[in-house]
Amino acid sequence: MADHLTLPYDIYCLVLDMIATEETHLPLLYSTLRACALTCPSWIPRAHFHLYRRVVLPTRRAFLCFARTISHSPHFAPLVEQIDVKVSPAHDCGWPHDHRQIDVSFPRHALDQLVNLKSARFTSSFQFAQVPESLVAFVRAFAPCGGLRKLSFHRFFFPEFRELVITLWSFPRVTSLSVVECGWCTPRSILELPDANTFPARCHSLNILLISKCCFTNPILDVVKTSIHDLSLWASGDRDQCQAISSFPALRRLTLAFSMLQWAVAVLAHVRSEHVREIKLRLNANCFADEESVEDAAQLDEILSRAPFLGLRRLTIIAQWPNARKGREYLGKRWTLQVHGCLPECHKRGVLRVPVQ
Repeated sequence: MADHLTLPYDIYCLVLDMIATEETHLPLLYSTLRACALTCPSWIPRAHFHLYRRVVLPTRRAFLCFARTISHSPHFAPLVEQIDVKVSPAHDCGWPHDHRQIDVSFPRHALDQLVNLKSARFTSSFQFAQVPESLVAFVRAFAPCGGLRKLSFHRFFFPEFRELVITLWSFPRVTSLSVVECGWCTPRSILELPDANTFPARCHSLNILLISKCCFTNPILDVVKTSIHDLSLWASGDRDQCQAISSFPALRRLTLAFSMLQWAVAVLAHVRSEHVREIKLRLNANCFADEESVEDAAQLDEILSRAPFLGLRRLTIIAQWPNARKGREYLGKRWTLQVHGCLPECHKRGVLRVPVQ
Protein backbone atom coordinates (compact mmCIF):
# COMPACT_ATOMS: atom_id res chain seq x y z
CA MET A 1 0.00 0.00 0.00
CA ALA A 2 1.32 3.43 -0.89
CA ASP A 3 1.87 5.97 1.83
CA HIS A 4 -1.21 7.93 0.84
CA LEU A 5 -3.74 8.86 3.50
CA THR A 6 -7.34 9.16 2.33
CA LEU A 7 -8.51 10.04 5.86
CA PRO A 8 -7.11 12.48 8.42
CA TYR A 9 -4.13 11.05 10.29
CA ASP A 10 -6.00 11.36 13.61
CA ILE A 11 -8.61 8.89 12.34
CA TYR A 12 -5.96 6.28 11.61
CA CYS A 13 -4.52 6.83 15.09
CA LEU A 14 -7.96 6.24 16.59
CA VAL A 15 -8.27 2.99 14.62
CA LEU A 16 -4.94 1.77 15.98
CA ASP A 17 -5.96 2.85 19.48
CA MET A 18 -9.16 0.83 19.20
CA ILE A 19 -7.24 -2.23 18.00
CA ALA A 20 -4.95 -1.97 21.02
CA THR A 21 -7.99 -1.65 23.31
CA GLU A 22 -10.11 -4.46 21.88
CA GLU A 23 -7.53 -7.21 21.36
CA THR A 24 -7.08 -9.19 24.60
CA HIS A 25 -4.96 -12.07 23.23
CA LEU A 26 -1.46 -10.58 23.26
CA PRO A 27 0.15 -12.61 20.44
CA LEU A 28 -2.77 -11.68 18.17
CA LEU A 29 -2.58 -8.06 19.28
CA TYR A 30 1.14 -7.83 18.55
CA SER A 31 0.82 -9.47 15.14
CA THR A 32 -2.05 -7.13 14.23
CA LEU A 33 -0.09 -4.04 15.25
CA ARG A 34 2.98 -5.25 13.34
CA ALA A 35 0.80 -5.76 10.27
CA CYS A 36 -0.51 -2.22 10.63
CA ALA A 37 3.04 -0.87 10.86
CA LEU A 38 3.96 -2.70 7.63
CA THR A 39 0.83 -1.51 5.85
CA CYS A 40 1.63 2.19 5.87
CA PRO A 41 4.80 4.02 7.00
CA SER A 42 2.68 6.82 8.46
CA TRP A 43 1.14 4.35 10.89
CA ILE A 44 4.47 3.16 12.25
CA PRO A 45 4.84 5.70 15.13
CA ARG A 46 1.37 4.91 16.51
CA ALA A 47 1.87 1.16 16.09
CA HIS A 48 5.21 1.41 17.91
CA PHE A 49 3.51 3.31 20.72
CA HIS A 50 1.16 0.39 21.39
CA LEU A 51 3.70 -2.36 20.66
CA TYR A 52 6.13 -1.06 23.27
CA ARG A 53 3.73 0.40 25.82
CA ARG A 54 3.21 -3.04 27.36
CA VAL A 55 6.10 -5.47 26.89
CA VAL A 56 5.48 -9.14 27.76
CA LEU A 57 8.52 -11.44 27.69
CA PRO A 58 7.31 -15.01 28.42
CA THR A 59 10.31 -16.78 26.87
CA ARG A 60 14.09 -16.50 26.71
CA ARG A 61 13.86 -15.79 22.98
CA ALA A 62 11.49 -12.87 23.54
CA PHE A 63 13.71 -11.54 26.33
CA LEU A 64 16.87 -11.62 24.20
CA CYS A 65 15.06 -10.05 21.27
CA PHE A 66 13.77 -7.18 23.41
CA ALA A 67 17.17 -6.63 25.04
CA ARG A 68 18.81 -6.48 21.62
CA THR A 69 16.18 -4.09 20.25
CA ILE A 70 16.39 -1.67 23.17
CA SER A 71 20.18 -1.80 23.14
CA HIS A 72 20.46 -1.00 19.43
CA SER A 73 17.43 1.34 19.28
CA PRO A 74 17.25 3.07 22.68
CA HIS A 75 14.67 5.55 21.36
CA PHE A 76 12.06 2.79 21.84
CA ALA A 77 12.76 2.57 25.59
CA PRO A 78 10.76 5.69 26.59
CA LEU A 79 7.66 4.07 25.04
CA VAL A 80 7.70 1.23 27.60
CA GLU A 81 5.20 1.76 30.44
CA GLN A 82 4.71 -1.85 31.58
CA ILE A 83 7.06 -4.83 31.48
CA ASP A 84 6.31 -8.46 32.33
CA VAL A 85 9.29 -10.84 32.48
CA LYS A 86 9.03 -14.60 33.07
CA VAL A 87 12.09 -16.76 33.74
CA SER A 88 11.12 -20.41 34.11
CA PRO A 89 12.69 -23.81 33.29
CA ALA A 90 9.43 -24.89 31.67
CA HIS A 91 10.09 -26.44 28.26
CA ASP A 92 8.29 -23.75 26.25
CA CYS A 93 10.16 -20.91 28.00
CA GLY A 94 13.63 -21.79 26.72
CA TRP A 95 15.59 -21.11 29.92
CA PRO A 96 18.04 -23.69 31.41
CA HIS A 97 16.72 -25.99 34.14
CA ASP A 98 19.66 -25.27 36.47
CA HIS A 99 19.25 -21.90 38.20
CA ARG A 100 23.06 -21.54 38.27
CA GLN A 101 23.13 -21.50 34.46
CA ILE A 102 20.57 -18.72 34.07
CA ASP A 103 21.94 -15.48 32.64
CA VAL A 104 19.39 -12.67 32.75
CA SER A 105 21.60 -9.87 31.49
CA PHE A 106 20.34 -6.56 30.15
CA PRO A 107 22.32 -3.55 28.92
CA ARG A 108 22.65 -1.00 31.71
CA HIS A 109 22.37 1.92 29.30
CA ALA A 110 19.10 0.47 27.98
CA LEU A 111 17.61 0.25 31.47
CA ASP A 112 18.52 3.88 32.04
CA GLN A 113 16.34 4.81 29.07
CA LEU A 114 13.16 3.32 30.60
CA VAL A 115 12.18 6.73 31.89
CA ASN A 116 8.41 6.18 31.54
CA LEU A 117 8.24 2.70 33.08
CA LYS A 118 5.35 2.60 35.56
CA SER A 119 4.75 -1.10 36.20
CA ALA A 120 7.00 -4.18 36.34
CA ARG A 121 6.09 -7.81 36.96
CA PHE A 122 8.71 -10.53 37.42
CA THR A 123 7.87 -14.24 37.47
CA SER A 124 10.26 -17.05 38.41
CA SER A 125 9.45 -20.67 39.23
CA PHE A 126 9.49 -23.02 42.23
CA GLN A 127 11.00 -25.56 39.84
CA PHE A 128 14.30 -23.77 40.48
CA ALA A 129 16.13 -24.76 43.66
CA GLN A 130 16.23 -21.02 44.27
CA VAL A 131 15.64 -17.90 42.23
CA PRO A 132 18.58 -17.37 39.83
CA GLU A 133 21.05 -14.77 41.15
CA SER A 134 21.18 -13.05 37.78
CA LEU A 135 17.38 -12.64 37.87
CA VAL A 136 17.54 -11.02 41.32
CA ALA A 137 20.28 -8.68 40.08
CA PHE A 138 18.20 -7.91 36.99
CA VAL A 139 15.17 -7.05 39.13
CA ARG A 140 17.14 -4.79 41.47
CA ALA A 141 18.60 -2.99 38.44
CA PHE A 142 15.14 -1.48 37.92
CA ALA A 143 15.30 0.35 41.26
CA PRO A 144 16.62 3.63 39.75
CA CYS A 145 13.60 3.85 37.37
CA GLY A 146 12.09 7.03 38.77
CA GLY A 147 8.58 6.48 37.39
CA LEU A 148 8.20 2.87 38.55
CA ARG A 149 5.22 2.72 40.91
CA LYS A 150 3.77 -0.79 40.62
CA LEU A 151 5.89 -3.88 41.29
CA SER A 152 4.99 -7.60 41.34
CA PHE A 153 6.98 -10.72 42.26
CA HIS A 154 5.65 -14.19 41.46
CA ARG A 155 7.15 -17.53 42.54
CA PHE A 156 10.48 -16.19 43.76
CA PHE A 157 12.17 -18.63 46.14
CA PHE A 158 15.08 -16.91 47.89
CA PRO A 159 17.96 -18.67 49.68
CA GLU A 160 17.46 -16.29 52.64
CA PHE A 161 14.67 -14.07 53.86
CA ARG A 162 17.02 -11.09 53.94
CA GLU A 163 17.47 -11.37 50.14
CA LEU A 164 13.74 -10.88 49.70
CA VAL A 165 13.81 -7.91 52.07
CA ILE A 166 16.75 -6.28 50.27
CA THR A 167 14.84 -6.64 47.01
CA LEU A 168 11.69 -5.05 48.45
CA TRP A 169 13.59 -2.26 50.19
CA SER A 170 15.44 -1.39 46.97
CA PHE A 171 12.30 0.28 45.57
CA PRO A 172 11.46 3.23 47.84
CA ARG A 173 9.23 4.97 45.27
CA VAL A 174 6.93 2.02 44.57
CA THR A 175 3.34 2.65 45.73
CA SER A 176 1.82 -0.75 44.89
CA LEU A 177 3.51 -4.09 45.65
CA SER A 178 2.39 -7.68 45.00
CA VAL A 179 4.24 -10.68 46.45
CA VAL A 180 2.68 -13.90 45.14
CA GLU A 181 3.69 -17.49 45.95
CA CYS A 182 7.13 -16.44 47.17
CA GLY A 183 9.27 -18.07 49.83
CA TRP A 184 12.71 -18.51 51.35
CA CYS A 185 14.86 -21.27 52.82
CA THR A 186 15.68 -19.53 56.11
CA PRO A 187 14.02 -21.15 59.15
CA ARG A 188 11.26 -18.93 60.50
CA SER A 189 12.94 -18.69 63.91
CA ILE A 190 16.08 -17.01 62.53
CA LEU A 191 14.89 -14.42 60.01
CA GLU A 192 17.91 -12.15 59.69
CA LEU A 193 17.27 -8.65 58.33
CA PRO A 194 19.63 -6.39 56.39
CA ASP A 195 20.90 -3.17 57.96
CA ALA A 196 17.93 -0.79 57.86
CA ASN A 197 20.29 2.22 57.78
CA THR A 198 21.36 1.15 54.30
CA PHE A 199 17.78 1.67 53.11
CA PRO A 200 16.59 4.86 54.84
CA ALA A 201 13.64 5.33 52.46
CA ARG A 202 12.59 1.65 52.43
CA CYS A 203 9.00 1.22 51.23
CA HIS A 204 8.52 4.91 52.02
CA SER A 205 5.78 5.44 49.41
CA LEU A 206 4.10 2.04 49.65
CA ASN A 207 0.35 2.17 50.32
CA ILE A 208 -1.10 -0.79 48.38
CA LEU A 209 0.12 -4.29 49.29
CA LEU A 210 -0.93 -7.78 48.17
CA ILE A 211 0.58 -10.93 49.68
CA SER A 212 -0.79 -14.16 48.25
CA LYS A 213 0.01 -17.78 49.14
CA CYS A 214 3.55 -17.10 50.36
CA CYS A 215 5.39 -19.44 52.74
CA PHE A 216 4.63 -17.01 55.55
CA THR A 217 2.84 -13.67 55.47
CA ASN A 218 3.62 -12.05 58.81
CA PRO A 219 7.41 -11.64 58.24
CA ILE A 220 6.71 -9.71 55.02
CA LEU A 221 4.19 -7.48 56.79
CA ASP A 222 6.83 -6.79 59.41
CA VAL A 223 9.32 -5.27 56.96
CA VAL A 224 7.08 -2.81 55.09
CA LYS A 225 6.18 0.70 56.15
CA THR A 226 3.06 1.30 58.22
CA SER A 227 1.52 3.70 55.68
CA ILE A 228 -0.37 0.85 53.95
CA HIS A 229 -4.00 1.80 53.36
CA ASP A 230 -5.05 -1.00 50.97
CA LEU A 231 -4.06 -4.54 52.02
CA SER A 232 -4.92 -7.90 50.41
CA LEU A 233 -3.93 -11.19 52.04
CA TRP A 234 -4.39 -14.69 50.62
CA ALA A 235 -4.08 -17.25 53.42
CA SER A 236 -0.79 -19.13 53.51
CA GLY A 237 -1.59 -21.24 56.57
CA ASP A 238 -3.82 -21.21 59.62
CA ARG A 239 -0.85 -20.67 61.96
CA ASP A 240 0.21 -17.45 60.23
CA GLN A 241 -2.25 -15.02 61.83
CA CYS A 242 -0.59 -11.86 60.49
CA GLN A 243 -0.07 -10.17 63.86
CA ALA A 244 1.97 -7.43 62.18
CA ILE A 245 -1.25 -6.03 60.71
CA SER A 246 -1.68 -4.30 64.07
CA SER A 247 1.09 -1.86 63.07
CA PHE A 248 -0.85 -0.49 60.07
CA PRO A 249 -2.65 2.53 61.57
CA ALA A 250 -3.67 3.99 58.19
CA LEU A 251 -5.41 0.86 56.89
CA ARG A 252 -8.65 1.68 55.04
CA ARG A 253 -9.39 -1.31 52.79
CA LEU A 254 -8.75 -4.96 53.63
CA THR A 255 -9.25 -8.06 51.45
CA LEU A 256 -8.86 -11.55 52.90
CA ALA A 257 -9.02 -14.78 50.87
CA PHE A 258 -9.19 -18.09 52.76
CA SER A 259 -10.84 -21.46 53.20
CA MET A 260 -11.02 -21.49 57.02
CA LEU A 261 -13.09 -18.81 58.73
CA GLN A 262 -11.00 -19.14 61.91
CA TRP A 263 -8.04 -17.63 60.04
CA ALA A 264 -9.99 -14.51 59.07
CA VAL A 265 -11.27 -14.11 62.63
CA ALA A 266 -7.70 -14.33 63.97
CA VAL A 267 -6.39 -11.79 61.45
CA LEU A 268 -9.19 -9.28 62.04
CA ALA A 269 -8.64 -9.55 65.79
CA HIS A 270 -5.18 -8.00 65.25
CA VAL A 271 -6.41 -4.97 63.27
CA ARG A 272 -6.00 -1.68 65.16
CA SER A 273 -6.72 0.91 62.48
CA GLU A 274 -9.91 2.91 63.10
CA HIS A 275 -9.92 4.04 59.46
CA VAL A 276 -11.05 0.71 57.96
CA ARG A 277 -14.04 1.46 55.75
CA GLU A 278 -14.20 -1.57 53.47
CA ILE A 279 -13.56 -5.28 54.04
CA LYS A 280 -13.84 -7.94 51.37
CA LEU A 281 -13.83 -11.63 52.30
CA ARG A 282 -13.21 -14.20 49.55
CA LEU A 283 -14.01 -17.52 51.14
CA ASN A 284 -14.88 -21.13 50.56
CA ALA A 285 -18.67 -21.32 50.69
CA ASN A 286 -18.38 -24.20 53.17
CA CYS A 287 -17.21 -21.65 55.76
CA PHE A 288 -20.87 -21.18 56.73
CA ALA A 289 -21.92 -24.81 56.29
CA ASP A 290 -21.39 -26.58 59.63
CA GLU A 291 -21.94 -25.88 63.32
CA GLU A 292 -18.31 -25.02 64.00
CA SER A 293 -18.31 -22.51 61.14
CA VAL A 294 -21.47 -20.90 62.50
CA GLU A 295 -19.65 -20.31 65.80
CA ASP A 296 -16.72 -18.76 63.92
CA ALA A 297 -19.15 -16.56 61.98
CA ALA A 298 -20.71 -15.37 65.24
CA GLN A 299 -17.23 -14.44 66.49
CA LEU A 300 -16.56 -12.62 63.21
CA ASP A 301 -19.84 -10.73 63.53
CA GLU A 302 -18.93 -9.71 67.09
CA ILE A 303 -15.43 -8.50 66.14
CA LEU A 304 -16.75 -6.37 63.27
CA SER A 305 -19.42 -4.82 65.49
CA ARG A 306 -16.98 -3.16 67.89
CA ALA A 307 -13.92 -0.95 67.78
CA PRO A 308 -11.93 -0.47 65.64
CA PHE A 309 -14.57 -1.37 63.01
CA LEU A 310 -17.33 1.03 64.06
CA GLY A 311 -16.66 3.14 60.96
CA LEU A 312 -16.98 0.16 58.59
CA ARG A 313 -19.15 1.04 55.58
CA ARG A 314 -19.05 -2.14 53.53
CA LEU A 315 -18.43 -5.83 54.21
CA THR A 316 -18.51 -7.87 51.00
CA ILE A 317 -18.71 -11.67 51.13
CA ILE A 318 -17.65 -13.43 47.92
CA ALA A 319 -18.08 -17.21 47.87
CA GLN A 320 -15.86 -19.66 46.01
CA TRP A 321 -17.83 -22.84 45.36
CA PRO A 322 -15.88 -26.14 45.61
CA ASN A 323 -18.73 -27.83 43.77
CA ALA A 324 -20.17 -25.99 40.76
CA ARG A 325 -23.53 -27.76 40.97
CA LYS A 326 -23.93 -26.92 44.63
CA GLY A 327 -22.98 -23.34 43.81
CA ARG A 328 -25.79 -23.10 41.29
CA GLU A 329 -28.24 -24.47 43.85
CA TYR A 330 -27.26 -21.80 46.37
CA LEU A 331 -27.18 -18.87 43.98
CA GLY A 332 -29.63 -16.13 44.83
CA LYS A 333 -31.67 -15.64 47.96
CA ARG A 334 -30.76 -18.92 49.64
CA TRP A 335 -27.05 -18.11 49.93
CA THR A 336 -27.73 -14.46 50.77
CA LEU A 337 -30.14 -15.36 53.58
CA GLN A 338 -27.65 -17.87 54.99
CA VAL A 339 -24.93 -15.20 55.21
CA HIS A 340 -27.35 -12.67 56.70
CA GLY A 341 -28.29 -15.21 59.35
CA CYS A 342 -24.65 -15.89 60.23
CA LEU A 343 -23.74 -12.18 60.45
CA PRO A 344 -26.88 -10.56 61.93
CA GLU A 345 -25.23 -7.46 63.42
CA CYS A 346 -23.41 -6.59 60.20
CA HIS A 347 -26.67 -7.09 58.31
CA LYS A 348 -28.55 -4.89 60.79
CA ARG A 349 -26.00 -2.08 60.33
CA GLY A 350 -26.56 -2.19 56.57
CA VAL A 351 -22.89 -2.78 55.72
CA LEU A 352 -23.20 -6.38 54.47
CA ARG A 353 -23.03 -7.08 50.73
CA VAL A 354 -23.41 -10.57 49.26
CA PRO A 355 -23.03 -10.35 45.47
CA VAL A 356 -24.42 -13.25 43.48
CA GLN A 357 -22.03 -14.26 40.69
